[in-house]
Amino acid sequence: MNYKQQLEVVQGLFIPPDIAIRLDCPFCNGKNTLSVDTMHNNINWYCFHASCSAKGKYRGEKNMDYVNSTFKKKEENSDTEFIVPDSFKILNMM
Repeated sequence: MNYKQQLEVVQGLFIPPDIAIRLDCPFCNGKNTLSVDTMHNNINWYCFHASCSAKGKYRGEKNMDYVNSTFKKKEENSDTEFIVPDSFKILNMM
């Protein structure tokens, strides 16, 4: 089975985004041998059965949900002041 056919089968599994899951392989019928990862709008799949050749990667489109989750700003605490460590300071040798 070629890459395009495998991709159609894996996309037909309708696995939700941002999840990693193990399930029965539809290519070799191995029990709990197919690993599918749908993180960051990509699809990665791999079968752990030795005789199965199912594996591949699909790079999905980057949408605003991806951008927002990737570049999510952490809340800044205004009460915390950054103190420069002594190892970063230049010492006067006079």
